[in-house]
Order: sequence, then C-alpha cells, then structure tokens
Amino acid sequence: MKIFLLSISHYFSNFLAALSIFAFLLLYIMFKVPVVFWVGNMAGRNFTDNLGGLLIRFLENDYLIFFLFPFLPLLGAFLVLSAFIWFFYRRDKEAGKVGFRNTVLSILAVFLLIFLPIQSARLGYKIQEQRDLQISQIYNDSETSVNKGLNKEFLKLYQTLADEGIQVWRKDPVAVVKNELEKGDLTFLSRGANELTLKIINTDKNKYPGAVVMLKNERLQAEIWLSRYWESADGVWLVKSYKILIDSSK
Repeated sequence: MKIFLLSISHYFSNFLAALSIFAFLLLYIMFKVPVVFWVGNMAGRNFTDNLGGLLIRFLENDYLIFFLFPFLPLLGAFLVLSAFIWFFYRRDKEAGKVGFRNTVLSILAVFLLIFLPIQSARLGYKIQEQRDLQISQIYNDSETSVNKGLNKEFLKLYQTLADEGIQVWRKDPVAVVKNELEKGDLTFLSRGANELTLKIINTDKNKYPGAVVMLKNERLQAEIWLSRYWESADGVWLVKSYKILIDSSK
C-alpha cells in the first residue's frame, strides 16, 4: 500500500513541480516586463493585443473556467494524499520526507495558480490605463474612462443579483450613477446635492445599448456615459466614462 501511494505521489509531484515552475515564470514576466510592452499596437482608438495582451486576456477570462476550477479538486486531492503520507508514515524517514515535500509543493502550486489571475487583473488595469493615456495624448480627449478593471465574471454576478431581485437598481442607469457617486468610482464628483437627469438612453437590441446621465451639483456639471450588459435584454448598467462640462472650482 505504501509503495502504491508513494508511486502515485511521485508522478503527481513531478507534474506539480513543472506546473509551479511555469506559473512562477509567468508571474516573473508580469512583474519584470514594463507595462508599455504589454500595450499592443494602436490602430485609431483601438489596440491590437500582442502575445502579452492575449495572455492577460486569457488569464482574466477563460483561465478560471477552463483551467483553475477543473484542476483545483485534483490539487486538493493531492494535498490530502501528501498530508496523509506525511502523517501516517511519519516514522518512515524517507516516506515522511516525501509526504512533507509534496505537501509544501501542493500548497505552493495552489498559491501560484490562484495568484496568477489576481496579478493579471492588476496588470490588465495598468495596461488599460496606459492605452487610455496614449489615446488622450494623441486625440486630446476630455472623456475619462472608469471601471476598466471590471471583467465579464463580475458583470454576470451583477446580472444574477439583479435578476434575483437583490440589486434591481443596477438595471436603472440613474440609480447606477447615484451608487457610483455615493460609494463607487465617481465619489470625487459628488459635491453637496447631486441632481441626476437621464439625457439619452438606447435599448434597441440592434444597436449598442448606451445611456447618458447628466450630473449637476454646486461645483460642476458632467456627462456620465453608461453601457448595458450585452448578453441580456434586461441587462444591468455599468458606468464606462464621464466628461466634465463645467467645473467652477477651477
């Protein structure tokens, strides 16, 4: 029995060692390569992803569903097996050493595989900031983007909550702007009593769903642009950008 368990542990440890090294190399590249090299090629106001951009896009979207979630149960099983060998055969010096080493390796592999999408999200946000900066420098835009780091999985979660009647306000563009002003990315625009007016809304399924909400308060006037989650006819709204029209503080 011991020989059988050690044999299985040996094959899994080789696989996890290679996987951990690969994950560590990806993280090393993310930390060491400057953001400017991840931006990609600019064509008009759009960017074409290079190899690094494609990697970040994969880690932010498909990695969780098609790689991490299927592998986590296997990693958990190997961790339990390694801990069992370490504890049950602790009197056997060689077997106990194998169990301890593989337990540490399992924990390290889990940490690296979970940290990969976290770091990719951080890097993706910096890449988008760099792209926005290049666009603003070339086109001198006065429109500022927000919620750039929000990925599709969060939108699915928001949509589910709204459909279940928990956060129905997310289906109202004015209510979404109000929430962003109170405790979101637009709190710095809020000064005193905020007057919000729905200026434009387009829910035609044949066109890009968008809305514009006007903000007026004692300090400024601004246009706040929203887009609707495209996978639902009754989708949630998300603030995408804003443009300050009048700022009395300047």
